[in-house]
Amino acid sequence: MLVGCAASGQSVFVDDGTSEAGLIEIANASPNYPLTVAIFDDSGECRGMKYVAEVEKFDKKSFRARHRKTLTLWITYTALQRGGGKGCGGIYSLPFESGDLRVVSEAPNALRECLIRAGWSEDRKTWAPVPSVRKRIGRTSVLDGEPRCETE
Repeated sequence: MLVGCAASGQSVFVDDGTSEAGLIEIANASPNYPLTVAIFDDSGECRGMKYVAEVEKFDKKSFRARHRKTLTLWITYTALQRGGGKGCGGIYSLPFESGDLRVVSEAPNALRECLIRAGWSEDRKTWAPVPSVRKRIGRTSVLDGEPRCETE
């Protein structure tokens, strides 16, 4: 079941298999909730959002994306409950000029707080923390074509 970003009419990300692409692994460390991941074509203004995948609890998904100065991801947990849903997540920007990324997301406090950790590697053997992961400020009223977060 898809939740959140994969609504009808939502664009779907196509894996990039070119030599300019790096591997991005999204791991869900939550014991209770699946998460939904999307990527933005325009990382500066968060335009061109494309659904990537739903990642089940304690699972991971990998995809390839073209390297760029900044990669911006939308990561959210949604728990459907009687009378509505609750969730947490956000829009995160991180450097992605070379190598591969591993992003681990968790929601340890019953969706009151979402945390992410990110690692970077040139060889997929040695991982270093990503030096700057920035949580972006989302826009509450977003029409088609408008930015989904504040500009950089």
